[in-house]
Amino acid sequence: EYVVFNEIMRRFADAGDNRLQLLVAKAQHNRALALDKMGSTAEADAIFESIAEQFWQSGHSELKEQVIHALSQKAALQARRGNRNEANDIYDRILNRYADDPDRALKEHLDRVRFNRGFSYHF
Repeated sequence: EYVVFNEIMRRFADAGDNRLQLLVAKAQHNRALALDKMGSTAEADAIFESIAEQFWQSGHSELKEQVIHALSQKAALQARRGNRNEANDIYDRILNRYADDPDRALKEHLDRVRFNRGFSYHF
């Protein structure tokens, strides 16, 4: 499995095409989820952060969604570890970046972030 993720990253990491960048972001995200399931939460955490860093400035709606998903996963990891303040800082980071974004496609994702922010205290 990791061979496939690594090959996608090698071939397309610097692609300028939004469709290819989306493929890279999704591959990274899936790799991080797999690592988390295997207990490598620190590595998963780092990958979620790298997705945010790589695509933070993107104006492409689906890449913005990938950033939101990656940071939400990172926040969930923190909450599961008992780091609720860190989790809420990450949720706030998402909301500060995207709350005023005119992209209507983000509304549902941001609503979920708001819900998860409040729910993080129940882990």
